[in-house]
Amino acid sequence: MLDSMFTNIEFYAITCAFMGKILLAVTALLVHRKIEQEGKIDSKVLFEIHIETIIGYFAIVLFILGYVLHVINLLN
Repeated sequence: MLDSMFTNIEFYAITCAFMGKILLAVTALLVHRKIEQEGKIDSKVLFEIHIETIIGYFAIVLFILGYVLHVINLLN
């Protein structure tokens, strides 16, 4: 019983941490998109923002993969 409770608490903790990371990443990507759309910045900076955006999407994929692996580990 107690072991099950800790597993549930750990699951909720992992899920909350995952959701927080995703929200933070999405917020950063939205800011990057807004800056790119304005186009009032030097082209070199816009290129760097574009690279950061690609890395941001990759980070989200890694967050999702890490979450799935962590939950699978909890189930075993």
